[in-house]
Order: sequence, then C-alpha cells, then structure tokens
Amino acid sequence: MKKLDLLEIRGQLDSIDREIVELFEKRMRLSGEVAEFKIETGKPVYDKERKHKKLTP
Repeated sequence: MKKLDLLEIRGQLDSIDREIVELFEKRMRLSGEVAEFKIETGKPVYDKERKHKKLTP
C-alpha cells in the first residue's frame, strides 16, 4: 500500500470535513422542520422516549 504524503492526507481530511458540515447542516434543517411540525400539531418538542432510544445501543 502506497504511503500518502501530508498534502494528500490533508486533502482527504478536508474533503471529509466538508461532507460532515454538509450532513450537519442538512440534519439541522430537518430538525427544524420536525420542531415546526410538532409546534404546529401541538406535540411536545422534547421527546424523552426517542432521546433514550437514540442514545441507547
């Protein structure tokens, strides 16, 4: 396997970082839509059961 030089490694890291930021921004937009839906339909914004399910393996 070829060893990558520092610039190649950093380039890959930068690419991954851009993807992470894109996905995080998308997640934040969708989370906002969920909150708006819950507010409009009178549901509580905080869902303790869902949080527990998401944080428990």
